[in-house]
Amino acid sequence: MRDLEKFGSVYLPKWCEGLSLQDAGATIGKVLNVQELWPGAAVPTVQRLEAREPAAGSGRRYSDIYGRKRFPFHTDLAQWAIPPRYLLLRCVNGAVGVRTGVLDAAYFINIFGRAGAKRALFRSRNPISSISSGGILPLLEDKGGREIFRWDPEFLLPANASAAEVRDKIIKGELSFINQAEYFSLLQPNDALVIDNWRYLHCRTEVPGDAERVIERIYLTEFHG
Repeated sequence: MRDLEKFGSVYLPKWCEGLSLQDAGATIGKVLNVQELWPGAAVPTVQRLEAREPAAGSGRRYSDIYGRKRFPFHTDLAQWAIPPRYLLLRCVNGAVGVRTGVLDAAYFINIFGRAGAKRALFRSRNPISSISSGGILPLLEDKGGREIFRWDPEFLLPANASAAEVRDKIIKGELSFINQAEYFSLLQPNDALVIDNWRYLHCRTEVPGDAERVIERIYLTEFHG
């Protein structure tokens, strides 16, 4: 927990071998039951992420949009009124050279200023439920004494001029952010990575065309330490 608070992510090599990801997650925190929270959305609590070619005409997931190309920096489910607190990734089948990048949101807050980040207001591209907010979503907001930084270039749309300016600067500066991030390789089965989804963004590097990379993901609402 100390490392997670300090660094925003924790790498766990060959973690909890013999346990399902949901059971492993329950040993360190409270697993978010996505099916219970989001009924009818057909999104399982344990999500299987496989590198594949883009899906024509579909844009519900990053894999549909970017395929094997590099995923941009983002926070997961930024369009939710309150995004999941933590995300947990664990390797099923790794791919050499593919890495997950983690970038401190403080880097962006320093660019725009805390007041500027709070002025930037977004809305969800596809509000489909009470948790996927159809309302206003600040780039930076306070929730119960903690700050939430949310960013997604695909699923958040600017709701004011400040947000349009922020979006333009982040998208244009995407390549410059790459060198600011810390990178982890989820290469061996059960290699895992916990990320603070309120304070850190993440990305994925390009997956070679012959690689069969498979990662499982769950979300945690609390972390026991």
